[in-house]
Amino acid sequence: MDWPKARHEIPMGSLNKVNAEQELKDWAARCDELAVKADLPPVSTDLALTEKLDGISIEVVYAEG
Repeated sequence: MDWPKARHEIPMGSLNKVNAEQELKDWAARCDELAVKADLPPVSTDLALTEKLDGISIEVVYAEG
């Protein structure tokens, strides 16, 4: 099936991969710093790790709900 092309309001970017535990810790620390500056709770306690699957992407838009 050929799907029609769509323009995204916010461009969909690529996911970055992590090769070492320290890279993940550094990234989480940067996220926490940004969250604190935005008066949001830290995010590093709510992480889920999954394998990176190339070539798969989805954008879900909720309308009226």
